[in-house]
Amino acid sequence: MKLWSLGLAVLLSGSMLLNTFPQGNVSAYGVIASSEKDFVENGDESIWKYKIVNSAEGISDTPFAELTGYSGDLTEVHIPKNIGGYPVKRIGGFSFVKSYYEASVNIYVPDSLKSISQSCISNIFDLTFYTEDGLAYICNEGNLELFFIPYDKKEVYVPDDVAGLPVTDMKWGLFDDGIVEKLRLSDNLPYIKVKSATLKSLNIPKSMHVIPSQLLTGEKCPALEDVQFHDEINLIAIDAFTDTKVVPPSDKVVYNIDEIYFFGEHYTEADLKTGWCYQINIDEEGRPINALITYAPDLQGAAPTEYRGIPIIDMHLTDSFPSNMPYMVIRDGVKDTSKFSVNTPNKLVRVDIRSTDINIMNSMFMRAAIESLEFPGSAVIENNAAQECLKLKKLIFSGKEPTIKIGGEAFAKDKSLSDIVLPDVCKELEIGKYAFQYSAIEKLTLPKGTTTVDIGAFSNSESLKNVTVNDGKTICSAAFKGCSSLENVVFNACPKLEAGAFEACTSLKNIDVDISKPINGRAFLNCPSLTQINGEEVFNNDGSPVEKYTDFIKKNFYDAENCGIIDNYTMYCVRKNVKEAVTDDMNDMQKVKALHDKLCSLTEYDKEDISANKNHTDVSVFINDETVCEGYARAMNLLLHEAGIESCYVYTPDHAWVIAKIGGHYFHVDPTWDDGNTVNYDWFMLSDSQICRDDSHKDFKITEPSDLHSFQWKTAPACDETMGDVNADGIVDGKDATAILSAYAKASAGDEMTVDTVLADVNFNGRVDAADASAVITKYAAESVK
Repeated sequence: MKLWSLGLAVLLSGSMLLNTFPQGNVSAYGVIASSEKDFVENGDESIWKYKIVNSAEGISDTPFAELTGYSGDLTEVHIPKNIGGYPVKRIGGFSFVKSYYEASVNIYVPDSLKSISQSCISNIFDLTFYTEDGLAYICNEGNLELFFIPYDKKEVYVPDDVAGLPVTDMKWGLFDDGIVEKLRLSDNLPYIKVKSATLKSLNIPKSMHVIPSQLLTGEKCPALEDVQFHDEINLIAIDAFTDTKVVPPSDKVVYNIDEIYFFGEHYTEADLKTGWCYQINIDEEGRPINALITYAPDLQGAAPTEYRGIPIIDMHLTDSFPSNMPYMVIRDGVKDTSKFSVNTPNKLVRVDIRSTDINIMNSMFMRAAIESLEFPGSAVIENNAAQECLKLKKLIFSGKEPTIKIGGEAFAKDKSLSDIVLPDVCKELEIGKYAFQYSAIEKLTLPKGTTTVDIGAFSNSESLKNVTVNDGKTICSAAFKGCSSLENVVFNACPKLEAGAFEACTSLKNIDVDISKPINGRAFLNCPSLTQINGEEVFNNDGSPVEKYTDFIKKNFYDAENCGIIDNYTMYCVRKNVKEAVTDDMNDMQKVKALHDKLCSLTEYDKEDISANKNHTDVSVFINDETVCEGYARAMNLLLHEAGIESCYVYTPDHAWVIAKIGGHYFHVDPTWDDGNTVNYDWFMLSDSQICRDDSHKDFKITEPSDLHSFQWKTAPACDETMGDVNADGIVDGKDATAILSAYAKASAGDEMTVDTVLADVNFNGRVDAADASAVITKYAAESVK
């Protein structure tokens, strides 16, 4: 009776396998390991017959025991390591005298056993071998299939044979869920069946002469980094180890453009020197026999007679670009590239563009493995054309005054792209939205003829340090946003800069620019390090602006938020005005009132252009004659902080003002609504309940309107006290006036002040006196009328 076929062994079900294992060795995973009790040290002579052999070639040079008969358990056979004082090295013919035609037999084979006669197992239908290292094999006509490994093994050694029976196969999925890191395979295996997330190292069996496509990719073995190759390998497919760290021998690798199988008759190979394709006919071991030319983009004259020493026997040429091709040649005169479809861009490693007027299709080279790309003339490069080409390092445009149009995200996320070479002059250059976003460009020169650098074109290019603009009608918003390494920008021309064009370039220190011409300062939003123009510091050591740059700053940077130039100018103005308004002998109440009055004297409310950017900046009060509530509130917050008064900026959707801390008390101060033909104090030193009587002040929130306000509190304090309520009963009335007057009288006589000097200073002059008591009565009367 024949043994199981290989196919039946592979399809052996889990339930059938479990039935073959000895009790106690089965888990949900499978066999845990062969326990020591399964391997017998000394044989029982009552069930074993044996003979002593002096020596045998390939088995032992010294005397050993050969088992010749067995009469024990018919399903569990434990080969002893020794019998009769001799090591057991061989099992002779017909050792198992009974027929096991329908039996399942498990044989435990010690490492010391070197040979099993084929005749002694030929009648066993279902035979499984267990070895001391915990591996298990199914026997099929004298050949073994590995079908189990212990789940806890990190290193697995699959021998060439077990007791002389060759290991020629392994079960699919054997390593899927294990933790194996190092694997040594039997050299008898004709192919590899491995998929493992943990596997780092293995060998190629010597029976394999062809390493096929997709053998051990990063998808199958993502951790694989070391493969031992043998000298008898004839070819290795370029895509055999895709996305792993494995580097196969270069002299064996072929740039196949179709999949190579184990036992194929031919494959198609690309020549990286010429861009030609060849069908290579091979024998069973992958050795080339002859070749056909299948694609030759620039064939002229007679065809060659050989390729790599392989005789060429014919040509079967096609006009269309072969799919999966690693090398693309685009001849001169070709403009339409629709025939050049790239089905597997990860295989495309080289592109030779010879056409001087070409249109690169949308996504044509997306995710290709090319390292450089050159356009010798005019080019239209459509959206996403070469996006995510992670190996692309250099992009060259070498034509003379070409027209270049680069589409949206054409080279986006090309994170190795560090070098872009553009002509000195272009007839026209358009760079589309996010075209080079996240690139590794270090230096960029925009040539004459540049018309548009669109939104986000070079955004988040973290390696970019220097930009030179020689022309450019428009550099759009966010064109260079987030280029965190950018240090210097040279404007040899005066393009239209949109707001935020260089936003958040946090390392930008200098711009070279003609200060006699206007520039949009809002292009440099959130550039805190920008303090130089034309290589010179814009501010003197005392913080004052250099005179020749003062007007340029005021005219061009008045609405540039969080920009070093305007922030420094703002703080210069803040310090100057505080110095003018505040003296050292003032107490906190006097300081707040003086700054409130100073602020109101500097500006008026802009009723005509409320939404203008110029009215919503820190510097607006100090540069413009008019502003709005946000400008008032920002300036007041900065002035108070400079004067040593704690404060914060608060706002509602309709309005903005500040909260100030005076002598441990918190009050709302709204200079906007106090400003008019004359300065009043109707919105000065108010509690929460008082200011929220007006709808524009309800449900206010705290925020930092710019980086200059980072000093303030993170949460708005409660303003739960009322000016004049010195007895803390929640009402400002005659009782408070009496208390203030009494305290003033006692203090005048030399006693200590008996009321809170902040709450009692109702007229905000920094003193507590009879005038404050009078002010309380006036205030009480006014409130009573309401």
